[in-house]
Amino acid sequence: MPYPGDQPLSYSELARFVVAALPHDGPFVLVAESFSGPVAIQVAATRPAGLIGVVLRATFARNPRPFLRPFLGLTRVAPVRATPMGLLSRCLLGAEADAAWAERIRQAMGKCSVAVLRARAREVLLVDVRSLLADIRVPVLYLQATKDWVVPAAALIEMQRVLPGIQVARIDGPHFLLQARPVPCLEQIMEFVGRGSPTEN
Repeated sequence: MPYPGDQPLSYSELARFVVAALPHDGPFVLVAESFSGPVAIQVAATRPAGLIGVVLRATFARNPRPFLRPFLGLTRVAPVRATPMGLLSRCLLGAEADAAWAERIRQAMGKCSVAVLRARAREVLLVDVRSLLADIRVPVLYLQATKDWVVPAAALIEMQRVLPGIQVARIDGPHFLLQARPVPCLEQIMEFVGRGSPTEN
């Protein structure tokens, strides 16, 4: 589900955007990557009809790099278009990074305005939806990248403190796990969905 590329929305506003677009004709699973984890957590916490599971991939419930919080003010003026794509793709894809991936990332970022990119960076530094994990009443699967240079293992540990029943599948790969390791990710998701969902409490 693509987010608006021309509207600098907060995490709460993005959650409302997703809720408005949820299917109403049967069961569904939310799959959220990276930045979108807090959105999925907020949506799942509202317990929408039809939701049977949540898959969180290499993501977080709170700012995964707290030491960057003092730089919050810089997000208003950050030269986001000047980010070296080669370096960024290396951070996101590790050894999988190449010129083709750098170009794909550049194109993806090009679909968002500078204001949107800055707003998203700001939201990541401010977010903390850990308390909402306790309101989720469906199974949750966390796909953890073993070579994630963006989101540390501590992000999952924080979630487990609130939601100890979270299921974890560790997959050998970089932060962009779905892109670099689509087959094992799909296998884990299909197995998770196949287990079924308990009746909501």
